[in-house]
Amino acid sequence: MYKVHISVDNNHLKQMMYQNEQTVRQLVREERLNEQDPLIYRLNNDYCYPNDVIKSDSRLDCVTNNSLEGHRIYQDTCIFVMMKACYNLVGTKSRLIVEHSIGDGVFCEIFGDVSCDDKLVKSLKKEMKRVIKSDVDIEKQIISLPEAEKIFQKLNRSDIIRNMEYREKRDITIFKCGPYRDYYIRQLAASTGCISDFDGIPYDTGFILRFPEQGKLELTNHFHMPL
Repeated sequence: MYKVHISVDNNHLKQMMYQNEQTVRQLVREERLNEQDPLIYRLNNDYCYPNDVIKSDSRLDCVTNNSLEGHRIYQDTCIFVMMKACYNLVGTKSRLIVEHSIGDGVFCEIFGDVSCDDKLVKSLKKEMKRVIKSDVDIEKQIISLPEAEKIFQKLNRSDIIRNMEYREKRDITIFKCGPYRDYYIRQLAASTGCISDFDGIPYDTGFILRFPEQGKLELTNHFHMPL
């Protein structure tokens, strides 16, 4: 027998005893933790995934959008989904750049052969919704810098390659979703289906990708330009 301390955003929920080893996914389903809308999990303080196995005394924490940590993970994962959707639509012919925060979202521009007009923003939103509905796993991979350089050269991601030049370590952690790969400093959610809501609105020479507020699953108001 072994015990698992279960918490949500570091707030203790319950302690359970188990005899047989099981995956995080099985435990989450058995204890109905999906009702908490977890984005990712921590097993003994390390990020883990639904297929990871628990077989000894452990602490399992569900990270949700109610916490600052979870809210940042939600935002980064939504950006990841947007980047993947853009890759699905236009491949490597154009580059989608997240420029800066604005209001409850981020301002983005597309450079290259594709014009960032209302039609493209509408198509991008449609493809993002498809990717989210597909609920595809987002996998974390540790690969060598030379391998990463080859991957991101093919993806026309010179921005990531430039950042890699200043790394002292000879390997790098990336995230994979189907054939698409990207690099993020922070952790991402376990799957694309963790994104509950977003919006994309044309603005200036690009568009704004909007996120729900921390602690909410949906956008509850119209976009307001900061004063």
